[in-house]
Amino acid sequence: VNRRRDMITLTTRQKEIIEFLLEKNIFVTSKELASFYAVSSRTIRKDLDHIQLFLKENDVLLIRKQGKGVYIQAGSDEIKKLGSILNKQENIVYSKSERLAIAQILLLIYPNITFQKMADFCYVSKQTIINDFEEMKRKLYEHHIEIKKIQGVGLHVEGEEIEIRRCFLDLILCSDHSSVILEVCGHNQVMKKYISICNTMINKIETVLHYKYLDKKRVELILAFVLDRINHKHYLKETSNLIITNEEVEKIASILHQYISADLEIEYISSILVSERIEGRMTNEDEILHEARAISEYLIDELQNIHDFDREILQDTIHGLHLHMKAAIYRCQNNIHIRNELIEQVYYTIPVIYEFTKKKIKIVEENYDLSFDENEISYIALYLASIFETGIQESLRVRIMIICAFGLATSSILKARMYQIFGDCDIIGPYSIEEAKEYLKQNTVDLILSTNEFEIEDVSVL
Repeated sequence: VNRRRDMITLTTRQKEIIEFLLEKNIFVTSKELASFYAVSSRTIRKDLDHIQLFLKENDVLLIRKQGKGVYIQAGSDEIKKLGSILNKQENIVYSKSERLAIAQILLLIYPNITFQKMADFCYVSKQTIINDFEEMKRKLYEHHIEIKKIQGVGLHVEGEEIEIRRCFLDLILCSDHSSVILEVCGHNQVMKKYISICNTMINKIETVLHYKYLDKKRVELILAFVLDRINHKHYLKETSNLIITNEEVEKIASILHQYISADLEIEYISSILVSERIEGRMTNEDEILHEARAISEYLIDELQNIHDFDREILQDTIHGLHLHMKAAIYRCQNNIHIRNELIEQVYYTIPVIYEFTKKKIKIVEENYDLSFDENEISYIALYLASIFETGIQESLRVRIMIICAFGLATSSILKARMYQIFGDCDIIGPYSIEEAKEYLKQNTVDLILSTNEFEIEDVSVL
């Protein structure tokens, strides 16, 4: 792929955000953008930083106002020029984290795949993918999945089938790069083979149950992945006796029986389908969702009493807890038991959060007439630990602006010193005094380091 190093290039999502903002022509909040593109607010903020540089390069202003959101200030001629530039930017440039997510999903989809094929999907060189390999291995190992190499054939993954499927679901449902993954899966030939039959199955379910899936494309891709695993004889092992008594699940199962013979696979797919977002679900299900949100918010409120954190930054994880709580309530009411393979690690690695969760769940059980077992409690503890730890990290993150007129070497030294002192911080600049003034009209920082005389209200300047 040819790239011009002197031009700022955009990812597919960043181009879409620009087009979205131009079309809206009003202030849009980071939270709204995060919800629309199914990524975290933090990811959106990083995208907006990159977009701001791109627009500045093209003499267009991105206005960012706290409490109001972002807005592209452009006249008709500037909009026309931007459209032309965006159309000419044919090369897709993925960030490293996007590239790693794509590589993981490809390893899960393909029985065997080469470094070169992954490189082609990611629009980078083969060597770049090889350089990413150790990190790929580490990320998959977190799901108890190993990457194996076969000389002359390629790479494939090995692990318990349930772990491989959980990893796929995590990437497509919970990753910051879900939209990129959906795009890659949607154009993948392996997945495309099953889309027609998946579409038929979903249409039948929607007709029988009188509702519509909000993310139909995502549901199709999840079904396609499971069908491909079954087709290659990668079956789930019998780990527990699932008891399905819910009328809705029974109707879904009866439709799936027309296409799949294994009862355990039908139960597994049914459990996924009942947790997907829909329009027009029966009242009982709405009550479960309401209870799930109320319980989740209670637990998060209690956690926030220990250490305050910014909920907006953690919306994705909190949403994940809502969905998990909904499924947990459903399992409690229908005597369905799951096993948390990480339960021992939870006891020993996050004992304080586990005991906190256990104590608060007792209150929840009394108030809602529910009974959560140790497996369910340990899963909820994992969500709360993630919210707590991420909240602490975000609250300690410092935004530092560097103002420097002495050149790159001095700036580099200042940057290096700040990273040593603060570790996880955001470095803004180096900017000239004029550039700094423009930036601070629309943005906030915690500290300014300047090699020139500089003063501004409410910010410490060294």
